[in-house]
Amino acid sequence: MKLLLLFVLILRLSSNGILHEPQAKFNYHDPRWSPDGSQILFYSDRSGNFDIYVMEADGSNLKQLTYDPSYDGMPAWSPDGKSISFASNRDGDFEIFVMNLDGAGLKQLTQNEELDGTHRWSPDGTMIAFEGRRQGNTDIYIMKRDGTGIKQITRDSNNDFAPCWMPDNKTIIFQSSRNGSYQLYETHIEQPKVKKLTNSNKHSLLGSVSYNGETIVYISYTSESQQIYLMNYDGLNHRQLTDSNNGKMRAEISPDLENILFNVIDLDDGKQKYAICILNIESGNITRFAL
Repeated sequence: MKLLLLFVLILRLSSNGILHEPQAKFNYHDPRWSPDGSQILFYSDRSGNFDIYVMEADGSNLKQLTYDPSYDGMPAWSPDGKSISFASNRDGDFEIFVMNLDGAGLKQLTQNEELDGTHRWSPDGTMIAFEGRRQGNTDIYIMKRDGTGIKQITRDSNNDFAPCWMPDNKTIIFQSSRNGSYQLYETHIEQPKVKKLTNSNKHSLLGSVSYNGETIVYISYTSESQQIYLMNYDGLNHRQLTDSNNGKMRAEISPDLENILFNVIDLDDGKQKYAICILNIESGNITRFAL
């Protein structure tokens, strides 16, 4: 597998809050920390179409894991770090697949005529929660790690997205538009009642949940500004971490609770380009990967 060496650049922040950096040549989406925090998983179109990649947390040792002409994206780690799952439209619509860390042992987990997309493994590694579209509506589903035992968890006429597990392997945090704007909710896989966690006049987009379940990372979203926030699991103590004018997506807290991976959105001749950044929570310093 071809090995590429990378480097990182420290972002420069101007007085008007706009991040200045070299424009991304390609798109780099959905960065995910490995369970031990030593590697970063993502997908990119740097090969000409979207494939799955992994690199060290310092940006070195980039490896391409999939080589399919279809669209491979939305990757996730298994809790033991030995398997990688992702969504792909290689059978005509988006399904969830799993493979070994080296790209071998590929197996398709879902068979749905519409879409199965963003997903997360349960902390004990026995289940996968995912967003699935059935009959035009997106809800939260779970399945066993081998793709069997699919169970619908949410049922709403609006769309539910981006499931994240709590440490108890039973509670799921997700985002939903069921009350007009996107807000954060929780539900239980055995007693699927829904509880609202945020109540903002802005969209609240779920980033991730810390491994101990105490902290939720989310993005407060308007058409003018997208900023990264932390809050307690109980919905209290909201803390704004960024104030730049760049678009931001997919904020993921590190296993050691010190850093947040996220996508920053550049504009290149009016077209959006997605790059990967790391935000240090204590210092506020942002590091951008120049890939």
